[in-house]
Amino acid sequence: MLHYLHELKQFRLEATDGTIGRVKDFLFDEKHWTVRYMVADTGNWLPGRKVLVSPVSLGTPDWDNKRFEVKLTKEQVESQPGLDADASVSHQHERNWFKAYGYPSYWVGGYFTWGYGVEPSAVFTEPPEGSDVEEEIGEPHLRSLEEIRSYKVSTENDTFGRVEDLVMDDATWTIRYVQLDTRKWLPGQSVLLSPEWFNWFDWDNKTLGCELTRDTIERIPKLAQGMPVTRSFETALFEHFDKPAYWWETKDK
Repeated sequence: MLHYLHELKQFRLEATDGTIGRVKDFLFDEKHWTVRYMVADTGNWLPGRKVLVSPVSLGTPDWDNKRFEVKLTKEQVESQPGLDADASVSHQHERNWFKAYGYPSYWVGGYFTWGYGVEPSAVFTEPPEGSDVEEEIGEPHLRSLEEIRSYKVSTENDTFGRVEDLVMDDATWTIRYVQLDTRKWLPGQSVLLSPEWFNWFDWDNKTLGCELTRDTIERIPKLAQGMPVTRSFETALFEHFDKPAYWWETKDK
């Protein structure tokens, strides 16, 4: 099922022995466009601390009551490696974080989004027989939902607007769509584009580059503002661009 990330803010995070806070932000990696952490606002419990919660630690979400079950104790959360409130998440911090919980790293395996599979639980899967364990090389760059919501969307000579939200698949935690803020030129309509349809990213200047023209975007299938993303809508969108649907690619992996 697909969810708008910004709508998940303020969901309660319930550890096995009590509430640890509410969802404040999400961090995703720029390579796989997959959410790696929720950032929790812990209120007065751990003031001044940025607490990270990985999808690996999450149980079944309660969408109706706006809460996530966290398969950790409050003591485990409190003892996670320290991170200053305004600090970025380095690769070393992630290593220490996974080591503290005894979790395998999600980047081992390289090709897949979670270890050797496409869902968070796949990090616990043993490598395929006969395969070498490969570790992704380089410093992963984690981006913030709240940061990217201010980014411009443009081509080399035109600007369409800004990023409104990101749409996530709750099975894989992969970001399937970037929602554009089009209220000034397409009021009442929601435009969704796959991250794969952007051809350049200027993170320093906070701009996502798209090869589509404004005229092309005006003709693609759209949703009414606030409506859920259905499979029928997705099918129409991918067929419009004559592109293979991601759910078939996921099924084959």
